[in-house]
Amino acid sequence: MRKPPPLISLLMLISVIVLSTLHWVNGTAAGARSQLQIRLWPANRPAKAGSLAHLPFITAQVASSPTANLLTNPGFEDGFNGWNMVNGYWLLHGPLCYPESPPEFAEMDQDASGGWQVGQEDWLWQDVTAPAQHTHLKLTLTEAHHMHSGQAEIRIYGSQNGAAWEEVFFRPGPEAAFGTGHLCSPAETFSYTIPAAYPFYRFEIYGRMNQQEDGWLIGKLVLQVQ
Repeated sequence: MRKPPPLISLLMLISVIVLSTLHWVNGTAAGARSQLQIRLWPANRPAKAGSLAHLPFITAQVASSPTANLLTNPGFEDGFNGWNMVNGYWLLHGPLCYPESPPEFAEMDQDASGGWQVGQEDWLWQDVTAPAQHTHLKLTLTEAHHMHSGQAEIRIYGSQNGAAWEEVFFRPGPEAAFGTGHLCSPAETFSYTIPAAYPFYRFEIYGRMNQQEDGWLIGKLVLQVQ
């Protein structure tokens, strides 16, 4: 088998390197996709010394990186600023084992003064506008819990007009291990990638206390499109 000329091998090597690193270089454009055009020397065409103008283009499309966080005050450092609350039951909680520090979590619990009562429920939500040209959402959250029979749900809705909403994501309960956060054990972080391409989204947290021992912390939220 004939080996390709050295210039062909060099160009092919360059194309592989550029394709493998392009997502890092061009991934900062919000909600966009990057296109790379590379000229490769065809085996059945003679080379023209000193010119590459006649070579064909091969176009590669590379998926973009996630955008910045769409949520306002996602870690509750500024209380509930930017959030909508229905019944006013949600509490603020600082870092685990440092409750007097600035808040990091929204809390459903009866331990704190003025805490939740059995049978109470509440919603915490905000609407965001997404950049154009995206195909997925990425949600990242950190949580700890000791839920027994209570409800700790997360939903994301999409909308074409900011008025009529369709559910695109539902998580029915915590994924962290039961007792996470007890005796200063670290909270757990989870990420989800969700197919969605709406211009508007609503991120919603729902909690209901069914037993006196129910408790849930959720924070460090990141909602991105890509």
